[in-house]
Amino acid sequence: GTQLYHSTKLLSVALLEQGLLPALILPFFLAQPPPGQALDLQQPLARQSLEYLYQLYTPIEEETSNSITGKNVSGADKTTTCWAAKLIHLLCLAIANGGGRVQEIVLQGGILHVFASTLRHGLIRSESLRLTKYSSVHDF
Repeated sequence: GTQLYHSTKLLSVALLEQGLLPALILPFFLAQPPPGQALDLQQPLARQSLEYLYQLYTPIEEETSNSITGKNVSGADKTTTCWAAKLIHLLCLAIANGGGRVQEIVLQGGILHVFASTLRHGLIRSESLRLTKYSSVHDF
């Protein structure tokens, strides 16, 4: 309720920056149910939020690439990951390598609060919907 409303306000402030960091946290925010879902309002947005949720948290397999050449190694191991993990990794890299200005924007702009709140809500929602048992988003 109140925490998600506060996160919505902070996301709108973060999006004014129009940089990489708000773009990285936007999918987590879009995976949240829209206001009025309990009253069956905004059904198209509710469906889109389920699609974002499914795409963020379902496991995907990918081949491990050679870190030097970037090419796939024949017979390489496959790793299981999800888009949420990739976005979190990119967010961490952007904060770590962005310098003091970026770190100040992250702390003062509320980006970490929005990210932590939407990540928590998304994980709880995906677990309650038992997201990993479905083979596609259309099976919901």
